[in-house]
Amino acid sequence: MTSSPEYLLLQQAIQLGAPVRALQEAQRLVVEEPIDWTAWSNLAAGHSIQPQAAALLRQLPVALVPTNVVAQLNETNRSIAMLQMAYAGEFLQIQKLLQSENITAVPYKGFWLGHSAYGSIAEREGGDVDLFIAPQDLVKVQQIMYKRGYLTETGSLGDDAQGILQFNGEYNFDKFFEEERIFLIEYHSSISHQKLGLNVQLADLQDQIQLQLFQGQTISVFSPTAQLFLVVLHHGAKDGWGKLKQVLDIGKLLQSSTDQLDWPWLMQINQRYDTTRLFQVGLGLAQTLTGVNLPEPIQQELKQASVQNLIHNRVKALAKRPVPAEKGYRVYAARLWFFWKTRYKWTNRWALILNHLKPTPIFEQKLPDKGIKSWLIVRFLSRIPKIVLLALKEKNQ
Repeated sequence: MTSSPEYLLLQQAIQLGAPVRALQEAQRLVVEEPIDWTAWSNLAAGHSIQPQAAALLRQLPVALVPTNVVAQLNETNRSIAMLQMAYAGEFLQIQKLLQSENITAVPYKGFWLGHSAYGSIAEREGGDVDLFIAPQDLVKVQQIMYKRGYLTETGSLGDDAQGILQFNGEYNFDKFFEEERIFLIEYHSSISHQKLGLNVQLADLQDQIQLQLFQGQTISVFSPTAQLFLVVLHHGAKDGWGKLKQVLDIGKLLQSSTDQLDWPWLMQINQRYDTTRLFQVGLGLAQTLTGVNLPEPIQQELKQASVQNLIHNRVKALAKRPVPAEKGYRVYAARLWFFWKTRYKWTNRWALILNHLKPTPIFEQKLPDKGIKSWLIVRFLSRIPKIVLLALKEKNQ
């Protein structure tokens, strides 16, 4: 499949390894290809890299880019910067309340990733604050958030708050001004929902928590090593690397903290959770699409055919459209198949499938009638690998 000129142009905005060459390629594309600027702007928004898109356009000759496109991006990026500053300020207020109750809540992704890896909170798009907590602290967290005027977010509603946190890996809160949501705070107890089998908790990362000064306040943060681990697994396991922003996150972390990364720790924890291949695919995507450098031993690992195939699979998916923009059972089944192939151990592969076949009363009882057909089709498609394995087993007997 040939990528659109709009996507190829957008891709130059996340080039970290060869920025001069990327700028030259961007200028060539604008001169030689019929760029649909409306489609390009929508694509930049869909991939959540509008700050980088604007930075790319500012470096091109003025005559090559419509002034209204630049003006629109500049206005959007002012809004992004203001939103991220507001979220950082709100986080600091909530953090004081959490610290007063001896609750450790560690930020990752969001404004903190913008600050620590991008160099500015305004350089990374985001619409929430993600905090890692110990599951036993949820009751106190609820009390603090309700007192601060937050409501339970719709996706976290239910009588069994601990059950929702355990299954979904997160419990979320909204704050509104009149009818408009102004803040979304997500409390995570693990990487992703229970069906993916990645129950990485705060206790597993305790040795990677550090104290840092942010805006005059001392806060707990993850080391660059743990940040990289969490970001790669979150974007890979939960989102299937559906946006260029998610690949850029990995590239920025690698670029900003290469000398600080504890590769033996990363190797050990990935082996523990059978996420080595998933982690390798994330690193490979960053190398392929951002041009960021990787240590030679890591590059050798990425040359495995199984890893290269998975990287190619995600590169093709990203070139089609932002993956989260797609809905329905086909996307769900394709993503499940991708997750299945990232596991080394067969026991974990089948546990992944069986987890998706198990009923989840907390959530599936809320499934709307119009979704029943798609849900049943997903269940049928999910059973196919199990049927194939049983057939092969019978054949070998």
